[in-house]
Amino acid sequence: MISRGGSRIGLPRRPGACLSVLPLRGDRGFPAVRGAKSTRLGGKIPFARRAWARFVGFALAAVFGAAALSAQTPRAGASDRGAAFPEGAARIRIMAYNLHNFLLMDRNKDGKEDDPKPESEKEAISTIIAEESPDLLGIVEVGGRKFLEEIQEGLRVKGCKYAESEWIEGADHARHVALLSRYPIVARRPRVGESYVVDGVTFPVSRGILEADVRVSPSLTIKVFVVHLKSKRATAGPISAGRMRVEEAKILRRCVNEALAAHPDLPLVLMGDFNDTPDSPTLQIILGDTQYPLTNTRPKNAKGYPGTYYYRPRRTFETIDYLLASRSLAARLLPGSARIRDDRLAWKASDHFPITADFRLDPSR
Repeated sequence: MISRGGSRIGLPRRPGACLSVLPLRGDRGFPAVRGAKSTRLGGKIPFARRAWARFVGFALAAVFGAAALSAQTPRAGASDRGAAFPEGAARIRIMAYNLHNFLLMDRNKDGKEDDPKPESEKEAISTIIAEESPDLLGIVEVGGRKFLEEIQEGLRVKGCKYAESEWIEGADHARHVALLSRYPIVARRPRVGESYVVDGVTFPVSRGILEADVRVSPSLTIKVFVVHLKSKRATAGPISAGRMRVEEAKILRRCVNEALAAHPDLPLVLMGDFNDTPDSPTLQIILGDTQYPLTNTRPKNAKGYPGTYYYRPRRTFETIDYLLASRSLAARLLPGSARIRDDRLAWKASDHFPITADFRLDPSR
Protein backbone atom coordinates (compact mmCIF):
# COMPACT_ATOMS: atom_id res chain seq x y z
CA MET A 1 0.00 0.00 0.00
CA ILE A 2 1.44 3.38 -1.06
CA SER A 3 -0.12 6.70 -0.06
CA ARG A 4 0.94 10.32 -0.13
CA GLY A 5 0.64 12.80 2.69
CA GLY A 6 0.77 10.12 5.38
CA SER A 7 3.22 8.29 3.08
CA ARG A 8 2.90 4.62 4.04
CA ILE A 9 4.38 1.61 2.33
CA GLY A 10 2.92 -1.84 2.98
CA LEU A 11 5.55 -4.52 3.65
CA PRO A 12 4.77 -8.26 3.77
CA ARG A 13 5.60 -10.00 7.08
CA ARG A 14 5.01 -13.65 6.20
CA PRO A 15 2.63 -15.60 3.96
CA GLY A 16 -0.98 -14.93 4.96
CA ALA A 17 -0.09 -12.37 7.64
CA CYS A 18 -1.18 -8.75 7.81
CA LEU A 19 1.02 -6.20 6.13
CA SER A 20 3.15 -4.03 8.37
CA VAL A 21 3.18 -0.29 7.79
CA LEU A 22 6.32 1.80 7.48
CA PRO A 23 5.94 5.61 7.80
CA LEU A 24 8.00 7.85 5.54
CA ARG A 25 8.92 11.45 6.11
CA GLY A 26 9.83 13.96 3.45
CA ASP A 27 8.50 16.43 0.94
CA ARG A 28 5.31 15.43 -0.94
CA GLY A 29 5.25 11.88 0.31
CA PHE A 30 8.78 10.98 -0.77
CA PRO A 31 11.39 9.48 1.57
CA ALA A 32 13.53 12.03 3.37
CA VAL A 33 17.10 12.43 2.16
CA ARG A 34 19.61 12.91 4.93
CA GLY A 35 20.73 16.56 5.08
CA ALA A 36 17.95 17.92 2.80
CA LYS A 37 15.57 20.65 3.98
CA SER A 38 11.90 20.63 3.13
CA THR A 39 10.83 23.21 0.56
CA ARG A 40 7.64 23.66 2.60
CA LEU A 41 9.76 25.08 5.43
CA GLY A 42 11.45 27.55 3.13
CA GLY A 43 14.75 25.70 2.83
CA LYS A 44 16.50 25.77 -0.51
CA ILE A 45 17.55 22.49 -2.02
CA PRO A 46 19.57 22.32 -5.22
CA PHE A 47 17.59 21.08 -8.19
CA ALA A 48 19.83 18.01 -8.65
CA ARG A 49 19.32 16.97 -5.04
CA ARG A 50 15.54 17.46 -5.25
CA ALA A 51 15.47 15.41 -8.45
CA TRP A 52 17.55 12.69 -6.83
CA ALA A 53 15.24 12.57 -3.80
CA ARG A 54 12.21 12.18 -6.03
CA PHE A 55 13.94 9.47 -8.06
CA VAL A 56 14.74 7.51 -4.89
CA GLY A 57 11.18 7.96 -3.69
CA PHE A 58 9.68 6.63 -6.91
CA ALA A 59 12.13 3.72 -6.95
CA LEU A 60 11.27 2.71 -3.37
CA ALA A 61 7.56 3.06 -4.08
CA ALA A 62 7.85 0.78 -7.10
CA VAL A 63 9.89 -1.88 -5.30
CA PHE A 64 7.84 -2.04 -2.09
CA GLY A 65 4.57 -1.65 -3.93
CA ALA A 66 5.40 -4.68 -6.06
CA ALA A 67 6.37 -6.61 -2.92
CA ALA A 68 3.06 -5.74 -1.26
CA LEU A 69 1.09 -6.83 -4.31
CA SER A 70 3.08 -10.05 -4.50
CA ALA A 71 2.38 -10.79 -0.84
CA GLN A 72 -1.34 -10.34 -1.43
CA THR A 73 -1.39 -12.62 -4.48
CA PRO A 74 -2.44 -16.16 -3.45
CA ARG A 75 0.14 -18.84 -4.10
CA ALA A 76 -0.79 -22.22 -5.52
CA GLY A 77 -2.70 -23.85 -2.71
CA ALA A 78 -4.16 -20.68 -1.17
CA SER A 79 -6.88 -20.96 1.42
CA ASP A 80 -9.89 -20.52 -0.87
CA ARG A 81 -9.21 -23.72 -2.79
CA GLY A 82 -11.74 -26.54 -2.65
CA ALA A 83 -11.16 -30.24 -3.29
CA ALA A 84 -10.31 -29.75 -6.95
CA PHE A 85 -7.35 -29.19 -9.23
CA PRO A 86 -6.64 -25.43 -9.46
CA GLU A 87 -5.34 -24.24 -12.78
CA GLY A 88 -1.68 -23.30 -12.76
CA ALA A 89 -0.86 -24.81 -9.35
CA ALA A 90 2.90 -25.28 -9.22
CA ARG A 91 3.46 -26.65 -5.75
CA ILE A 92 1.80 -28.08 -2.68
CA ARG A 93 2.56 -27.40 0.96
CA ILE A 94 2.48 -30.20 3.53
CA MET A 95 2.36 -29.58 7.28
CA ALA A 96 2.64 -31.84 10.34
CA TYR A 97 1.41 -30.48 13.65
CA ASN A 98 0.91 -31.87 17.16
CA LEU A 99 -1.91 -29.72 18.57
CA HIS A 100 -1.18 -30.61 22.23
CA ASN A 101 -4.37 -32.07 23.67
CA PHE A 102 -7.07 -30.57 21.45
CA LEU A 103 -9.58 -32.54 23.52
CA LEU A 104 -11.31 -32.76 26.90
CA MET A 105 -9.08 -33.55 29.87
CA ASP A 106 -8.66 -32.74 33.55
CA ARG A 107 -6.89 -29.40 33.28
CA ASN A 108 -8.04 -27.90 36.60
CA LYS A 109 -7.19 -31.03 38.62
CA ASP A 110 -10.72 -31.65 39.89
CA GLY A 111 -10.71 -35.30 38.81
CA LYS A 112 -13.05 -34.71 35.85
CA GLU A 113 -12.06 -35.09 32.20
CA ASP A 114 -14.24 -32.20 31.08
CA ASP A 115 -11.94 -29.25 30.45
CA PRO A 116 -11.43 -28.20 26.79
CA LYS A 117 -8.27 -26.73 25.35
CA PRO A 118 -8.14 -23.00 26.23
CA GLU A 119 -9.71 -20.74 23.62
CA SER A 120 -6.54 -18.65 23.34
CA GLU A 121 -4.59 -21.77 22.31
CA LYS A 122 -7.28 -22.81 19.84
CA GLU A 123 -7.22 -19.37 18.26
CA ALA A 124 -3.44 -19.47 18.00
CA ILE A 125 -3.59 -22.86 16.26
CA SER A 126 -6.21 -21.78 13.72
CA THR A 127 -4.32 -18.56 13.01
CA ILE A 128 -1.05 -20.42 12.41
CA ILE A 129 -2.65 -22.96 10.08
CA ALA A 130 -4.53 -20.26 8.17
CA GLU A 131 -1.37 -18.20 7.75
CA GLU A 132 0.75 -21.16 6.65
CA SER A 133 -2.09 -22.43 4.43
CA PRO A 134 -0.97 -26.05 3.95
CA ASP A 135 -2.64 -28.12 1.25
CA LEU A 136 -2.21 -31.34 3.25
CA LEU A 137 -2.29 -31.09 7.05
CA GLY A 138 -1.46 -34.04 9.30
CA ILE A 139 -2.48 -33.39 12.91
CA VAL A 140 -2.16 -35.44 16.11
CA GLU A 141 -3.50 -35.22 19.66
CA VAL A 142 -7.02 -34.50 18.44
CA GLY A 143 -10.08 -35.61 20.42
CA GLY A 144 -13.21 -37.12 18.88
CA ARG A 145 -14.65 -36.23 15.50
CA LYS A 146 -16.43 -33.20 16.93
CA PHE A 147 -13.04 -31.69 17.75
CA LEU A 148 -11.85 -32.19 14.19
CA GLU A 149 -15.03 -30.48 13.01
CA GLU A 150 -14.34 -27.64 15.44
CA ILE A 151 -10.86 -27.23 13.97
CA GLN A 152 -12.28 -27.17 10.44
CA GLU A 153 -14.88 -24.57 11.42
CA GLY A 154 -12.26 -22.39 13.10
CA LEU A 155 -10.24 -22.48 9.89
CA ARG A 156 -13.29 -21.92 7.67
CA VAL A 157 -14.14 -18.61 9.34
CA LYS A 158 -10.57 -17.51 8.58
CA GLY A 159 -11.07 -18.36 4.93
CA CYS A 160 -9.05 -21.59 5.10
CA LYS A 161 -11.29 -24.39 3.84
CA TYR A 162 -10.56 -28.11 3.76
CA ALA A 163 -13.18 -30.05 1.84
CA GLU A 164 -11.67 -33.46 2.65
CA SER A 165 -10.72 -35.05 5.98
CA GLU A 166 -9.79 -38.38 7.53
CA TRP A 167 -9.89 -39.27 11.25
CA ILE A 168 -9.10 -42.64 12.81
CA GLU A 169 -9.57 -44.17 16.24
CA GLY A 170 -7.06 -46.64 17.59
CA ALA A 171 -6.82 -48.29 20.99
CA ASP A 172 -6.27 -44.86 22.56
CA HIS A 173 -9.80 -43.45 22.63
CA ALA A 174 -8.70 -40.02 23.85
CA ARG A 175 -6.04 -38.96 21.32
CA HIS A 176 -6.37 -39.42 17.58
CA VAL A 177 -4.60 -38.61 14.34
CA ALA A 178 -6.27 -36.86 11.42
CA LEU A 179 -5.68 -35.48 7.94
CA LEU A 180 -7.15 -32.35 6.35
CA SER A 181 -6.81 -31.95 2.59
CA ARG A 182 -7.74 -29.44 -0.06
CA TYR A 183 -7.46 -32.20 -2.64
CA PRO A 184 -9.65 -35.29 -3.08
CA ILE A 185 -8.88 -38.24 -0.82
CA VAL A 186 -9.39 -41.12 -3.23
CA ALA A 187 -8.53 -44.04 -0.94
CA ARG A 188 -8.60 -44.58 2.83
CA ARG A 189 -6.93 -47.45 4.70
CA PRO A 190 -7.27 -46.88 8.45
CA ARG A 191 -4.87 -49.30 10.14
CA VAL A 192 -6.44 -49.44 13.58
CA GLY A 193 -6.10 -53.14 14.31
CA GLU A 194 -2.32 -53.45 14.13
CA SER A 195 -0.60 -55.11 17.10
CA TYR A 196 2.67 -56.74 18.15
CA VAL A 197 3.69 -59.40 20.65
CA VAL A 198 6.47 -59.09 23.24
CA ASP A 199 7.17 -61.94 25.69
CA GLY A 200 3.82 -63.51 24.89
CA VAL A 201 1.88 -60.30 25.54
CA THR A 202 -0.04 -58.57 22.72
CA PHE A 203 0.04 -54.80 22.49
CA PRO A 204 -1.90 -52.59 20.06
CA VAL A 205 -0.50 -49.70 18.05
CA SER A 206 -2.27 -47.29 20.37
CA ARG A 207 -3.18 -44.48 17.94
CA GLY A 208 -3.30 -46.59 14.80
CA ILE A 209 -1.79 -45.59 11.46
CA LEU A 210 -3.64 -43.22 9.15
CA GLU A 211 -3.09 -44.13 5.51
CA ALA A 212 -4.76 -42.29 2.63
CA ASP A 213 -4.22 -41.58 -1.06
CA VAL A 214 -4.64 -37.95 -2.11
CA ARG A 215 -4.95 -36.98 -5.77
CA VAL A 216 -3.24 -33.60 -6.08
CA SER A 217 -3.46 -33.44 -9.87
CA PRO A 218 -5.02 -35.56 -12.61
CA SER A 219 -1.66 -37.32 -13.04
CA LEU A 220 -0.29 -37.33 -9.47
CA THR A 221 -1.52 -39.15 -6.36
CA ILE A 222 0.40 -38.95 -3.08
CA LYS A 223 0.18 -41.66 -0.43
CA VAL A 224 -0.02 -40.08 3.02
CA PHE A 225 0.76 -41.66 6.39
CA VAL A 226 0.07 -39.77 9.63
CA VAL A 227 1.21 -41.28 12.94
CA HIS A 228 1.64 -40.56 16.63
CA LEU A 229 3.93 -43.15 18.17
CA LYS A 230 4.06 -44.14 21.83
CA SER A 231 4.94 -41.28 24.16
CA LYS A 232 8.02 -41.22 26.36
CA ARG A 233 5.97 -41.52 29.52
CA ALA A 234 6.85 -44.57 31.63
CA THR A 235 4.54 -47.54 31.19
CA ALA A 236 3.05 -49.75 33.87
CA GLY A 237 3.48 -52.86 31.71
CA PRO A 238 6.35 -55.29 31.29
CA ILE A 239 8.11 -53.36 28.47
CA SER A 240 9.45 -49.84 28.23
CA ALA A 241 7.97 -47.00 26.21
CA GLY A 242 11.08 -47.05 24.03
CA ARG A 243 10.59 -50.72 23.19
CA MET A 244 6.95 -50.03 22.34
CA ARG A 245 7.97 -47.28 19.91
CA VAL A 246 10.45 -49.61 18.25
CA GLU A 247 7.75 -52.23 17.74
CA GLU A 248 5.33 -49.63 16.38
CA ALA A 249 8.09 -48.41 14.05
CA LYS A 250 8.54 -51.93 12.67
CA ILE A 251 4.84 -52.14 11.81
CA LEU A 252 4.89 -48.67 10.27
CA ARG A 253 7.93 -49.54 8.18
CA ARG A 254 6.21 -52.71 6.98
CA CYS A 255 3.26 -50.63 5.76
CA VAL A 256 5.63 -48.30 3.91
CA ASN A 257 7.51 -51.23 2.36
CA GLU A 258 4.27 -52.78 1.14
CA ALA A 259 3.31 -49.56 -0.62
CA LEU A 260 6.72 -48.95 -2.20
CA ALA A 261 7.25 -52.59 -3.19
CA ALA A 262 4.05 -52.42 -5.24
CA HIS A 263 4.98 -49.01 -6.74
CA PRO A 264 8.68 -48.11 -6.25
CA ASP A 265 8.21 -44.64 -7.74
CA LEU A 266 5.22 -43.85 -5.54
CA PRO A 267 5.21 -40.31 -4.10
CA LEU A 268 4.78 -40.97 -0.37
CA VAL A 269 4.89 -38.75 2.71
CA LEU A 270 5.08 -40.00 6.29
CA MET A 271 4.55 -37.36 8.96
CA GLY A 272 3.64 -36.87 12.58
CA ASP A 273 5.00 -37.11 16.10
CA PHE A 274 7.39 -40.06 16.37
CA ASN A 275 8.36 -39.25 19.98
CA ASP A 276 11.99 -40.15 19.29
CA THR A 277 15.15 -38.38 18.16
CA PRO A 278 16.94 -38.67 14.80
CA ASP A 279 19.65 -40.99 16.16
CA SER A 280 17.20 -43.37 17.86
CA PRO A 281 16.53 -46.97 16.78
CA THR A 282 12.94 -45.90 16.11
CA LEU A 283 14.01 -43.43 13.42
CA GLN A 284 16.56 -45.76 11.88
CA ILE A 285 13.86 -48.39 11.42
CA ILE A 286 11.41 -45.92 9.89
CA LEU A 287 13.93 -44.34 7.52
CA GLY A 288 14.56 -47.81 6.14
CA ASP A 289 17.25 -49.51 4.10
CA THR A 290 18.71 -48.69 0.71
CA GLN A 291 15.93 -50.39 -1.24
CA TYR A 292 13.03 -48.16 -0.16
CA PRO A 293 14.60 -45.34 1.85
CA LEU A 294 12.71 -42.35 3.17
CA THR A 295 14.28 -38.90 3.16
CA ASN A 296 14.14 -36.69 6.23
CA THR A 297 13.26 -33.18 5.02
CA ARG A 298 15.13 -31.82 8.09
CA PRO A 299 13.14 -28.67 8.79
CA LYS A 300 14.80 -25.90 10.81
CA ASN A 301 13.63 -22.70 12.43
CA ALA A 302 14.70 -19.21 11.35
CA LYS A 303 17.93 -19.52 13.36
CA GLY A 304 18.81 -22.91 11.89
CA TYR A 305 17.85 -25.05 14.88
CA PRO A 306 15.98 -28.36 14.37
CA GLY A 307 14.03 -28.60 17.64
CA THR A 308 10.32 -29.32 17.14
CA TYR A 309 9.27 -29.86 20.76
CA TYR A 310 9.94 -27.98 23.99
CA TYR A 311 9.88 -30.05 27.17
CA ARG A 312 8.99 -27.45 29.79
CA PRO A 313 9.89 -29.40 32.98
CA ARG A 314 13.50 -29.71 31.82
CA ARG A 315 13.56 -26.64 29.54
CA THR A 316 14.99 -28.64 26.68
CA PHE A 317 14.30 -28.84 22.94
CA GLU A 318 14.02 -32.11 21.06
CA THR A 319 13.50 -33.13 17.44
CA ILE A 320 10.66 -35.65 17.55
CA ASP A 321 8.25 -34.46 14.82
CA TYR A 322 9.04 -35.40 11.23
CA LEU A 323 8.06 -35.02 7.63
CA LEU A 324 9.63 -37.85 5.61
CA ALA A 325 9.39 -38.38 1.85
CA SER A 326 9.91 -41.28 -0.51
CA ARG A 327 12.59 -40.99 -3.18
CA SER A 328 10.20 -39.74 -5.88
CA LEU A 329 8.53 -37.17 -3.61
CA ALA A 330 11.88 -36.01 -2.17
CA ALA A 331 12.95 -35.21 -5.75
CA ARG A 332 10.12 -32.65 -5.82
CA LEU A 333 11.13 -30.94 -2.55
CA LEU A 334 11.75 -27.22 -3.01
CA PRO A 335 15.18 -26.42 -1.56
CA GLY A 336 14.99 -24.43 1.65
CA SER A 337 11.23 -24.89 2.04
CA ALA A 338 11.34 -27.31 4.99
CA ARG A 339 10.99 -25.21 8.11
CA ILE A 340 9.81 -25.01 11.69
CA ARG A 341 7.59 -22.17 12.83
CA ASP A 342 8.45 -21.27 16.42
CA ASP A 343 7.38 -17.66 16.78
CA ARG A 344 5.49 -16.26 19.77
CA LEU A 345 2.14 -17.49 18.46
CA ALA A 346 3.47 -21.02 18.02
CA TRP A 347 4.72 -21.04 21.61
CA LYS A 348 1.23 -20.10 22.74
CA ALA A 349 -0.55 -22.74 20.66
CA SER A 350 1.25 -25.96 21.59
CA ASP A 351 4.38 -27.50 23.10
CA HIS A 352 5.18 -28.74 19.57
CA PHE A 353 6.01 -26.48 16.66
CA PRO A 354 4.43 -26.99 13.22
CA ILE A 355 6.73 -28.20 10.44
CA THR A 356 6.13 -27.58 6.74
CA ALA A 357 7.69 -28.36 3.38
CA ASP A 358 6.79 -27.42 -0.19
CA PHE A 359 6.90 -29.83 -3.13
CA ARG A 360 6.73 -29.22 -6.88
CA LEU A 361 3.78 -30.70 -8.67
CA ASP A 362 5.91 -30.80 -11.81
CA PRO A 363 9.33 -32.31 -10.92
CA SER A 364 10.89 -30.86 -14.07
CA ARG A 365 10.40 -27.27 -12.88
